Amino acid sequence: MFEYTLTLVEQELCEQAAADRHARSVDLRLPNKIESLGRSLEHERQSIAAEIAAARAFGLPWTEKQTVQDDRLGDIVPGLQVRHTAHKRGSLILRAQDNLDHDFVLVIGTYPEFVVKGWINGHDGLKLSREGKQQHIGPSFRTVAQQHLRPVSEHELCQPVLKRRPAAAVSLFAPAPLLIRRLAAA
Repeated sequence: MFEYTLTLVEQELCEQAAADRHARSVDLRLPNKIESLGRSLEHERQSIAAEIAAARAFGLPWTEKQTVQDDRLGDIVPGLQVRHTAHKRGSLILRAQDNLDHDFVLVIGTYPEFVVKGWINGHDGLKLSREGKQQHIGPSFRTVAQQHLRPVSEHELCQPVLKRRPAAAVSLFAPAPLLIRRLAAA
């Protein structure tokens, strides 16, 4: 479990990215059931904020996706999808069109405070899931309970961060080119 509150800079980034993403979906005339409820822009803001929180949990940078195809590849990096819910005991949702080769991360909370609960591979999630019953999500989806999620620290993306050796001590009195090479190697 990883708790995260977006910084003011991240909140500004989130607001702009949500407006851009919403405008792209309107321009492409993408079907959006959330929009029919009048919450599309807010939905985008919550989703992007959850992506930022998940990226921080994995020690990764977050960048805005530029195309719909980018979204199908992953939310933070290729193969890593973020699912968000405001419900503290909410489940991770797998949809019929999801690529089960991807890993899925559950983020709970509301803007700007989130908790990254854990992750699961799509195939494993399908085995441990149950059929969903919420009409607004769509006709075919499965839910994975939080207790089936693995800690973020166990994901392969986190292993280099957790196993990283401390940087070698660098003397501030070392010649500048040597200092730069050592800092670049660290």
